[in-house]
Amino acid sequence: MELVDFLRISIFIPYIDNFISQLELRFVDHKNIFEGFECLFSIQSSKEELESFNKLLESYTPLIDYNNSTAELMLWKVKLSRFNIVQKTSLEAFLLCDSKIFPNINKLLKMLCTLAVAALESE
Repeated sequence: MELVDFLRISIFIPYIDNFISQLELRFVDHKNIFEGFECLFSIQSSKEELESFNKLLESYTPLIDYNNSTAELMLWKVKLSRFNIVQKTSLEAFLLCDSKIFPNINKLLKMLCTLAVAALESE
């Protein structure tokens, strides 16, 4: 076995495997979290939306009250449909959300507004 083959097998292939797993962790796993945030912007509720919202709640369980959040989501959707409100950005939704009436939804929207900033790393 030549030195090039040895280095390829012992260093380069494990490095590429690690790199691919990091990409999957960063992009594929975060996709599920962002799907949960999507239901905060729609007026209608579907079974798939509620499942993705429950996955979102499981991710943030220590910070968010799991039991009250689903009821708050339903009230939030009633507010949006009754006043015919369509938010275009997460910041608009956060400013519209009263933290006294919707404390858990407000926390989730605050996390969504800061998520893109918090996920960046310096090189």
